[in-house]
Amino acid sequence: MSMAGEIENIDHEIKQIEIRLESLRHRRTGLMDQSRFDFPNISRIEIINSEGRAWVAYLDEKGVDVQIQDGDRTMKVFYNK
Repeated sequence: MSMAGEIENIDHEIKQIEIRLESLRHRRTGLMDQSRFDFPNISRIEIINSEGRAWVAYLDEKGVDVQIQDGDRTMKVFYNK
């Protein structure tokens, strides 16, 4: 698969994650800021494409902060490396 195809697949996967996060946001109204999610037990981040794991990061310290920005058009994942 070409690099452009892989990027397109990753973009699709990120969109699916954004949809799932939006669902979580609606279910957790009042518990979290609407544009920020904290996942303190996460110890690994994976990006999956049609061929499997495209990228994996194991975290030294647990904890991931996800922020939705730019009018829900950008998802940023912050982790300690």
